[in-house]
Amino acid sequence: MYELKKFEVWASEIAGFLNRDLVGTDFILEGPRSLRIYQSGPARNVANPANILLLTSTPEERSPCHAYIVTDRPELDMGNVLREFFSTLTMNTVHPSAVVSDKARIGRNVMVGALSVIGPDVEIGDNTKILSNVVINGPATIGKQCVIKDGAVVGSEGWGFIDDEDGVPFHPPQLGRVIVGDQVWIGSNTTIERAIVEDTTVCANTKLDDLVHIGGGSYIGSKCMVTAGSVIAFNVVLGDNVTIAPNACIRENVTVHDDVTIGQGAVVVEDLSDPGVYVGNPARFLR
Repeated sequence: MYELKKFEVWASEIAGFLNRDLVGTDFILEGPRSLRIYQSGPARNVANPANILLLTSTPEERSPCHAYIVTDRPELDMGNVLREFFSTLTMNTVHPSAVVSDKARIGRNVMVGALSVIGPDVEIGDNTKILSNVVINGPATIGKQCVIKDGAVVGSEGWGFIDDEDGVPFHPPQLGRVIVGDQVWIGSNTTIERAIVEDTTVCANTKLDDLVHIGGGSYIGSKCMVTAGSVIAFNVVLGDNVTIAPNACIRENVTVHDDVTIGQGAVVVEDLSDPGVYVGNPARFLR
């Protein structure tokens, strides 16, 4: 989606872009390097420190670099500099191998990658990026400025099995919608299922890492961060600003309220009603 752009820029230009002061000698940068290269240990002794502009949260009076910029948000500023000076977006096109239903409603400047499939009754908002091998089945609405990475599946049939009179699992039709808000990130091989009749919702500005599962009928609030390998069963409700560490699991019909952090590998089996950090199996309040 992003490609490195060969670009030379003066350190003073970057300082001006960030609206911050440049400390030291102005020079030309030929490309980006890691934010963490100077944080500790032998890594501070790099071969050519003269070619590095350091973004730091504290003044570096003895910095081996030609120049540095003091900022209270070095990682965010680094990201903005990369986007402004050193990267370029791939073209917003539908790849020839993609299969897009003529009944789908596709917004402006939407990218659809190779071998992706967009079914009927799917609506995709403006400026959304859909990478390769993605499958989206309707009824589904994807908001504006979303990113859906390789191999993700949105709107597949949910689990939803019910035992019949003989105790044999029966799979009823899954007719619910999937609703994805604006600026949502959906990672590689992540799955978002439909429910029998309920909507499955991922609200605006939520980010789902790779290998995340969202069960049918679940509601994921805004500004949530769900990291790799996490499993959210069906009919789960997450409030706003919920953070879920890798490989956590939330059982069905559980509600997690706003501003909760769930630790790595935790298993949530009952409602979490108070803000704070929860860890363990079963998950318990830590702090």
